[in-house]
Amino acid sequence: MCGGCSAAAAHRELDVLLADVLARLPDNHRDVLIFRHLENLPHEEIATRMNRSPGADRMLWVRALAVLRDACGKELVEPSGGAR
Repeated sequence: MCGGCSAAAAHRELDVLLADVLARLPDNHRDVLIFRHLENLPHEEIATRMNRSPGADRMLWVRALAVLRDACGKELVEPSGGAR
């Protein structure tokens, strides 16, 4: 397999891992991460959409990032679907 092919395959595998981990997060954590990182919304807009204050949104975002990092780390060490 060519170097670019294996890099593309690894990227796809990480995309699947991220999607799996996001799907298992609590709804509010998943929503704030998607709004912030995929839709590139500012905290003020996210707060409005989620019926929260901007400060509460920022705290939720920080907690969601910590949960995401922890979940991704566990998946990389102990994948739920078997050995990777």
